[in-house]
Amino acid sequence: MDLTKSEQDVLAPDLFGHYYNKKYPPQTEKYGNQYLGYPNWNQEVFYYEFAVQGYDVEFKYNGRTYYLMADSEYYCTCPDNRFTPDESSIYFKNGNELIEQLEIEGHKLIDIIDDLEDVEMM
Repeated sequence: MDLTKSEQDVLAPDLFGHYYNKKYPPQTEKYGNQYLGYPNWNQEVFYYEFAVQGYDVEFKYNGRTYYLMADSEYYCTCPDNRFTPDESSIYFKNGNELIEQLEIEGHKLIDIIDDLEDVEMM
């Protein structure tokens, strides 16, 4: 599989050819397999399901619901659960960039991942 530059920034193949997040890799020796090598569900969803697998994500923070879309060409915020970007959407080149740079209520998403509620893959 030929990876785009944006995908090369995030993905690396393991010994079996399965892709993982090379910047935020799973640590099965430390955390086991329950969350695919991550310490909790929220981190599995963002670092693997969203950034690597390309699933859209819905979650709540301080009672407000947020929607993030993973597309083959970009990752972005969406205004609602239709996962259709609009003029208010914020775009990023890959999932890791969104996780690291998106601000939610004055906090970087990466800093509050463990505090999010009702995290779901769509």
